[in-house]
Amino acid sequence: MLYALCNYVKVFDDGDGSAMFIGPVEDGAMLEVGYREYDDAPGSSK
Repeated sequence: MLYALCNYVKVFDDGDGSAMFIGPVEDGAMLEVGYREYDDAPGSSK
């Protein structure tokens, strides 16, 4: 999964703290990895 994030082909950024990364894994298959940023996550300092 980290390989797909570091070597992404395309990123779709929603502009609201979430993004979708598309990239290859070691064997060449494509992987979609979603990322979401939360302000009220446990341990966050507000």
